[in-house]
Amino acid sequence: MVVGSTISMLHPGLALAGLAAGLIPLIIHLINRRRHRRVDWAAMAFLLTAARRRSRRMRLEQWLLFAVRVLVIVLLGLVVARPYVSASRFLPVGRSHFHRVILLDNSGSMGASTGDEDLGAARVQARGSVYDLAREVVGGLLDSFSKTDEVSIVSLAAPASAVIDYPSLDRRRIRQALANLPLTQRATDLTGGLDRALDLLKKSSAAPDNRCVYVISDMAGGAWSGGSGASDGGKDRSFAVAARKVAEQAALVLVPLGDPPATNVGISRLALGSTVTAPRIPLRFTAEVINYGVTDVRDAVLQIHRDQRVERRIALPTLEPGQVETVTFSMVFDSAGFHAVRACLDAGPADRLALDNDRLLALEVTESLDVLVVDGAPGKTRLSGQAGYLLTALNPWPGSRSDSIVSPKAISDLELGGEILSAYQVVVLCNVERIDEDIWQRLRTYVEHGGGLLVFAGEAVNLDHYNRFGHAAGEGILPGKLKPAQGGIGRTGPAQTALGFAKDEIVHPVLADFERVATSGVFMARVERRMPIELNDPAAEVVLRYTDQVPAIVIRQRGAGRSCFVTTSADMAWNNLPAKGDYVSLMMNLVTYLAQPQAHSRNIEVGRPIVRRLAPGESSMSFRVRLPSGDTADASLAVVPPRRTADEGGFELRYADTERAGLYTTLVGSAAQTVAVNPPPAESDLKPTDQSALAKALDVPFTYVSDPEELTAQARTPGARELGPGIAYAVLILLMCETWLAMRHGHGRDQGRGGRKPGVPPGLSTQDSALRTARP
Repeated sequence: MVVGSTISMLHPGLALAGLAAGLIPLIIHLINRRRHRRVDWAAMAFLLTAARRRSRRMRLEQWLLFAVRVLVIVLLGLVVARPYVSASRFLPVGRSHFHRVILLDNSGSMGASTGDEDLGAARVQARGSVYDLAREVVGGLLDSFSKTDEVSIVSLAAPASAVIDYPSLDRRRIRQALANLPLTQRATDLTGGLDRALDLLKKSSAAPDNRCVYVISDMAGGAWSGGSGASDGGKDRSFAVAARKVAEQAALVLVPLGDPPATNVGISRLALGSTVTAPRIPLRFTAEVINYGVTDVRDAVLQIHRDQRVERRIALPTLEPGQVETVTFSMVFDSAGFHAVRACLDAGPADRLALDNDRLLALEVTESLDVLVVDGAPGKTRLSGQAGYLLTALNPWPGSRSDSIVSPKAISDLELGGEILSAYQVVVLCNVERIDEDIWQRLRTYVEHGGGLLVFAGEAVNLDHYNRFGHAAGEGILPGKLKPAQGGIGRTGPAQTALGFAKDEIVHPVLADFERVATSGVFMARVERRMPIELNDPAAEVVLRYTDQVPAIVIRQRGAGRSCFVTTSADMAWNNLPAKGDYVSLMMNLVTYLAQPQAHSRNIEVGRPIVRRLAPGESSMSFRVRLPSGDTADASLAVVPPRRTADEGGFELRYADTERAGLYTTLVGSAAQTVAVNPPPAESDLKPTDQSALAKALDVPFTYVSDPEELTAQARTPGARELGPGIAYAVLILLMCETWLAMRHGHGRDQGRGGRKPGVPPGLSTQDSALRTARP
């Protein structure tokens, strides 16, 4: 609310309430006057003439007392309404205090080193890391603030949190909190930081013109591209929206600390390329190295470690600005169990950020992969059943020593209810007509916890049942809605109806072995009947298509696991794929790919909790976590929610303090599992967002200050001044005046003359009223 052109109020409604309260006595007086009728009395006219001079003086005194009392009520309403005025026009009036919220970036990119040659005249000496410089800037700001200014501090390391979560005047406490705020290896949570600032501003007692939010950051990486922040129930969480809300409450000041020509080369990705992880066979790995700087980088070397031993050194070619160099290598593990692969980058002294020069990968090498195969129509012989060809492809020599890492177990659909699903890495349904609703729910829970589900179509599949319980309108585990089967029945159908397989535009890892083999048996196979699937989930992946571009194999991520639907049969009933030699490799890749999500929880980013599901009985064992430093720490035991307890132990081991990258080992009894914690790749891009790009992304008014001296000078600029204290003093003076007037001219004086009766207007004594009025 603006009164005139200069005065504003924090609570204009209270000012209106005070004005209304001040009018109440006047309204009561006017109402009481209407209750009496004036009657002229001729016999008393000479007495009125004698008393007129004295009554005028008394009426003036009474109205003066009445005005003072009404003014006190109105001014009290103004005091609680807290009016303020611009200091530029009424500089000596009122008092001024600010609420300043400092958003300090302590994410991983702030650990980049600074150099003398890039910091400009205002920063002539190297200060270690950018974070060290940021703390110096904050210290200078604190020195420039007035002692009456309130300060709050918010950390921008994900998830953003308020370090000083209230407006504080205690400078010693603020400086201590700043000194104790560490540089982290986490991502930047800019949206969360602005949200925390908005929460603080909503509780602020300062005038809107005296609220200021400082964002002190290197402004690097994806956090400033317009989409930072964690999702919150589907709401728009972009930092531009959060910045717009903050700008409505306070002045927004951006303080960039990054160096535009900063050079950085980092490892953005280290991944397993093989779908099979078994001992004594070569496993393929891929590492990506990116030059985030603006100059060429020469003589960089990538060193590969297997567990604690150096495996090889790879000399990288000259990396141009923005170039992504993909390095592929392989290694062999002699034994099963948990292993770690480490990639180390040496890019020379020009590399500003050391955080992204190391990347880890934890994997489990298994001797055997347990697969449960449910045969919808078991035959007398192995190949005569619906799953016979699949079982043969996964393990050609059942019951004898085999080189296959897959250990399948075949059961009928009637036996599925008695199986403990968590004992298997993958569950396969081959032409199963229908299963009970509770088993569908158990399969959903199994997949959400990291299991793999593979479903093959067939003549026996009950379409309505699968869509009702398996797809469940998109809430189930099937990757799409099934449609009626198409094509002739049997592989002897008309040749013109047969289809083949074709690669998708993006080669899926399941088909990586056949990418450059155009004559592969996979692409030479003929399909005569299929059950199409309608994809309505953007997360669904198409592994393989038919020659008419209809999806043939589809995979969907569900929770921690994956489900897959193959639109044709697993045997020779609808296609001749099992007769092709590459059928074995395709099925092995598909099954092992579905089993891989269980390894995802072993490779996480800094700040993410380590979660390990506990089998029945393990919850009573001792459990700890071995840290990268070699020390051990306690882990917590979490209860799994009831809807997820089917087929599970009901408990999880959780450890949330993953502040540093490295290898963590969870210890449950004597069973150990290794988890690799890596820094977020987004922190490697040190190129700061310039002012024009910020203006386009934010679309809100803000101040861009890159000079620390200009920043401290701006902090000393006087702001709006509150008039409330001055009005409060005026109220006190008026109350003293009211007391004096009341004692001299008010109720006490009237008592000496017999007092003023109800209904007598202020300013008239009882005698005057008797002379001029009479009851009707």
